[in-house]
Amino acid sequence: MEIKVIDASKVQNVFSNFTKEEFLESEYMDECPIEYELPVLPICQEGADEEECKKCWVNAIKNVEFKNPVELFKEANITVLDELRIVEEQYNMLKNGRDKLKEDLLQQMEFYGIDKFENDNMSITYVKGSTGTKFNSSKFKKEYPDIYQEYCEPTVRSASIRFKVK
Repeated sequence: MEIKVIDASKVQNVFSNFTKEEFLESEYMDECPIEYELPVLPICQEGADEEECKKCWVNAIKNVEFKNPVELFKEANITVLDELRIVEEQYNMLKNGRDKLKEDLLQQMEFYGIDKFENDNMSITYVKGSTGTKFNSSKFKKEYPDIYQEYCEPTVRSASIRFKVK
């Protein structure tokens, strides 16, 4: 096998363009780590066994610094992240203002004894407070785990993100 002599900084430049996961899926995996002056496992069969080659590569790159996926995400989405932060701040300001206005109207409806108000633009209905019950599933699960498990059914939730402005 011919060994390429490659400048170590150039090798690091190759690896720093990838996350580790991306590298392990790249065309570089068709080559041998020894071509990049990286250590190979003693069991190296020079490409005869694809699984052994992958193990060899995983071992060879264990001390290599790859691009951080969080940094890649940040670079690719910096504009969207900043826009989302601004919109979230505006949303929170509007929501707080909305909540304050609704609380003021609630107090006024109670003061005047109004149950419903309508005009061309809106309809507001006063909903009286009430007392109800709720099932404490955490306590039930702790005290009766077998029975709880019998009534559990899997649910599918769509992927989403949670975003909070600090």
